[in-house]
Amino acid sequence: MQNKKYFLVIILFILSCLDNRSAKLIEKSKYYYPNEEKFQDFIQDVSTTHNIDWMFTKSIIIKESHYADHLVSLSGAVGLMQLMPRTGSYTSPAFTNYMTARKQKRDKKGQRIYREKTAEDWGRIYQAELQNIYSMNKSNPEILYKLDRRFDPEWNIREGIRQLAGEYHFFIKRKHSEYESMILASAAYNAGRFAVMKLESNPKYDSIPINRETEKYIGSMLRVWEALKKGEGFIPENKSWVLWL
Repeated sequence: MQNKKYFLVIILFILSCLDNRSAKLIEKSKYYYPNEEKFQDFIQDVSTTHNIDWMFTKSIIIKESHYADHLVSLSGAVGLMQLMPRTGSYTSPAFTNYMTARKQKRDKKGQRIYREKTAEDWGRIYQAELQNIYSMNKSNPEILYKLDRRFDPEWNIREGIRQLAGEYHFFIKRKHSEYESMILASAAYNAGRFAVMKLESNPKYDSIPINRETEKYIGSMLRVWEALKKGEGFIPENKSWVLWL
């Protein structure tokens, strides 16, 4: 009888150690990016306002920018949530030409040409313009944000969540489950709503577009989201690999 008591004590001790180890593992690896802690509460608050899972929002931010608030992509997307130009954004003839070039038919080399430049060429010109605006004005945020509001990280998060939540609730209204709507919303955020909504009159045809980039994006986002759920809003140390896929 006494041996059984000792055995139970040992088992309980081992389980308590495992619980403590798990808690320490999450605590040890709370933040991976310099800006992550700074915006954690803000992301939660704005996501709650728009009735959307804040860990879903955070997984999108990680996949879009890895918390680089000054990141500019080749397509001209800017900031934490990689927003394309909108009201309050800097645009130029280079951006207009880039968008026009994207609509052209591909030539024999598979390129889209407009005014003797490829869409990628026009994209690089616009990207360079935005990067120059940032480098010239990063020490004066007031001027920088007037030139392009997307460089304001809080505005970027607020606007990005508004856009993401709009897609999410759009698919919820089309009678998809919360999980399905999250996947479809992230696909729409990446590729555009009409790439996901195949037939407006019939939601059963809503699906991830056959697009290697978007398919990879969804898979990566889901891995990050699942890791955040496991770590209660943080990436556990043993799941950090999901950040780089």
